Amino acid sequence: MFSALRVGEWKFMVASTSDDDRDCLNLGGFTGVTQKYTHGRLYNLYLDPKESRSYMIRKLAYIDSFTSGIANHFRTYGKYPPKQPIAAMS
Repeated sequence: MFSALRVGEWKFMVASTSDDDRDCLNLGGFTGVTQKYTHGRLYNLYLDPKESRSYMIRKLAYIDSFTSGIANHFRTYGKYPPKQPIAAMS
């Protein structure tokens, strides 16, 4: 499942996985619960490497850049299809 896009110091997340079904902030592994966010979360990995504070509300102007980056990534699947089925973003 596609969950995030990183550009430089910024990471835009649309989903995350947690081992604890009450807390999807802890990205403990691939065996947990996946949560798709209604609104993306934006983290500055240089200032907040633990991804504890989303900067999305202060950086709304970046949304178009990240969503177009995600769309460009998915377009590459036409030329280079995945070998296994992928979960669609909704």
